[in-house]
Amino acid sequence: MLELVNEIRKLVIYDPVCIDNVVFRIYTRATVLFLTLCSALLTFKTYFGNPINCFRTENSNIPIEAINSFCWVTSTAIVAEKTPGIKGIDNAGLGMRPSQNESDLIEQQYYKWVCLFLGLQALMFYIPRALWIVWERNIMSFLAKDLATPLAQNVWTEEKRNHLTNYFSNSYMNSNNFYAIRFFVCELLNLLNSISQIYFLDLLLNGKFSLLGPAAVTFATAYDTKKMIDPLKQIFPLTGKCTLNTYGPSGTIQYYDAFCILSLNIINEKIFIILWFWLIILCILGTITIIYRLVMFTHPWARIYLLQAQTRFLERKKIINVVRELPFGDWFILYQLAENVNPVVFRELVEQLNIKITKNPNECA
Repeated sequence: MLELVNEIRKLVIYDPVCIDNVVFRIYTRATVLFLTLCSALLTFKTYFGNPINCFRTENSNIPIEAINSFCWVTSTAIVAEKTPGIKGIDNAGLGMRPSQNESDLIEQQYYKWVCLFLGLQALMFYIPRALWIVWERNIMSFLAKDLATPLAQNVWTEEKRNHLTNYFSNSYMNSNNFYAIRFFVCELLNLLNSISQIYFLDLLLNGKFSLLGPAAVTFATAYDTKKMIDPLKQIFPLTGKCTLNTYGPSGTIQYYDAFCILSLNIINEKIFIILWFWLIILCILGTITIIYRLVMFTHPWARIYLLQAQTRFLERKKIINVVRELPFGDWFILYQLAENVNPVVFRELVEQLNIKITKNPNECA
């Protein structure tokens, strides 16, 4: 348990060495933290609060605690179509009118699983981060050690400069292509995660999650909502009906109706509407990231442009020499290194790479 708390704590702690990018952190940090907090909130409300409160509609000797427990572990239900009439005069509320046809009833069972489901979602979004930490093997931390300080003159020695230059210029470093490919795999997992989570949430809410956002926006922006049904109230009803069957003294089956207040759905409604928009944003960001990464790996001109943005006042010809000679895996590590070292140090490193490449053009082939 303490290890889990430590891992969650690391999500909000600033890392001295950056091994990913902003989009990756949105997926594997911000999203994980949001889902974890929502899961913890619902767990606390479910097991240490009153997620459901029911009262009997007829006289019964059954304790109300037993009815609450029964309705929670089984389900509550509302009538599928719109309740006719005026609330408080003709009916008791949305979906609460009597119904003789069981096919008209919509059972609400998902709320028992929401806290667990959100916890599993947080775990799924954390997996790419855990995988990348294992695959990265502290390479960036080793290369950027002590070079992020504004006063890097004392550590940016000739020995350190030669060490980094040799790292990128030796021919056997072509194996760094696997480093870049592994990061691309983790980014792809992030995108697949966001898409698959929409599908699984749709299953959890009986096919209602995929259109939740547009339906909520349509209702919120409608001119006259009195004649419309709030889609959020249909999916997350605040009230529901529960029927308890028991045997009477003579052995006949007795039916007890209970009217239940689902206070937990107030929180569920807010969480799921935020989650819908969040997952859509993640899908868009993930798609853009995958396209961007493919362009970076397959088009040298794009790598030249990005490296030039990191090395101001350096001649474009020198940057072109470095990019053309370095494999895309070495370029990727070099570009990541720019986020972790002093800009002056990085510019000098690229310039030294250009000098070494110019003198020994075959070393980086």
